[in-house]
Amino acid sequence: EKFQGVFTKIDLGNQEAVLLKPMTYMNLSGESVQAVLNFYKLSVSDVVVVYDELDILFGQVRTRSGGSSAGHNGIKSIIQHCGESFHRVRIGIDSEHRTKHDEKDFVLKSFSKTEQEQLNNLEREVTAILTEYVYSGSLPAETRSFLV
Repeated sequence: EKFQGVFTKIDLGNQEAVLLKPMTYMNLSGESVQAVLNFYKLSVSDVVVVYDELDILFGQVRTRSGGSSAGHNGIKSIIQHCGESFHRVRIGIDSEHRTKHDEKDFVLKSFSKTEQEQLNNLEREVTAILTEYVYSGSLPAETRSFLV
């Protein structure tokens, strides 16, 4: 409750990580992230946010550090409450079905059957990116595609 989200601490050998899933409305997720940063006395530059990105095609994962929200309300909230110097793992969700729906409805719809079949590949790719970050301290700079 104190973090307005579901969280856990995990041991990664000689390091610890705090995993957080804010349970606020998306446009208030910065409150949850800020609460964790304050409690654990962490810097915003220690944060990696993993989120969906409408402007990237399904099947691509992009990383970056810092920057603007690009209109993403959850990211906008984190920037407002914590600053913008956190790391990002952006997961593309755009598809041909997007043109049939407005953005609000599109992001709430289920993945297509073909997309659902690729979710395990997505999980492996994001896990590899986060593992690389844990052990090297930086995110890979390239766009990665996990579709075969």
